[in-house]
Amino acid sequence: LNGDFRSNSGKGDHNTKVHELTDQESKIAIEAVQSLGFKVGGVDLSITSSGEVYITEVNMPFAFKRLEEVTGVPVAEFMIREILD
Repeated sequence: LNGDFRSNSGKGDHNTKVHELTDQESKIAIEAVQSLGFKVGGVDLSITSSGEVYITEVNMPFAFKRLEEVTGVPVAEFMIREILD
């Protein structure tokens, strides 16, 4: 739909862009995962044009294949290290 904020980047060819998280955005995501008692999790953040950050979803398990493809970050490797630590 026109104006829909969701990317669903994992379900097709979308114009996905890497967004480098700020310290505040990282802290919000980490605290969201920890507040649910998870060691790892996927957090969907919506960031307004004025910089306000909203958590739209926290998932465990979460899909990370597209994230690895877009960013080159080995998410699976980091998850295994975190779980075993």
